Amino acid sequence: VEPCTSGIVPFHFESKHYGPVTFYDYSGHREYYSGHSEMLNNVTHHGCIFILVINISEESYFKSILYWLKFLESSYNAQYHIIVVFSHSDKVSAKHKSECFKTISSIKSPRIASVIALDCRYPSSTGELKSIMKSICHSFRDNIEIDYNSKLLFGILTQLFEGRVLVTLSDVIDSI
Repeated sequence: VEPCTSGIVPFHFESKHYGPVTFYDYSGHREYYSGHSEMLNNVTHHGCIFILVINISEESYFKSILYWLKFLESSYNAQYHIIVVFSHSDKVSAKHKSECFKTISSIKSPRIASVIALDCRYPSSTGELKSIMKSICHSFRDNIEIDYNSKLLFGILTQLFEGRVLVTLSDVIDSI
């Protein structure tokens, strides 16, 4: 029996830059597909990053990419980005890997933020993925739409407490 993700497995951790973060590992095996769209609509929120891990040593890799892109497009309405990660790139020729990159660049999807090949056997190879995720997180944070009053209040608090990392309600009351 080949080990694989069963259903949907959440991984929670606390980021010093973004607060609580949850990764949901969705199984890519057909028998688990039925719960995916319900989970997407009930658990995930604004500003999601979907990492599609595609085994490029399999002949059906392109069908897998198309399936998941269509699935996300039809199942999820909030803002999101997709990072496509080619796995098993050590098992294919450089020519095949190059063809995979060309093939995916032919897909016209504004949701695909990046395509990378990782050697998942070595944790040090994840630096590029982390950098891309950090960039996307910054763009989500910078593009959050807030109303005029919230922007005004943020501007006032920024001026009053410039350089402070933590501001309590008592600090605000004392300064008014």
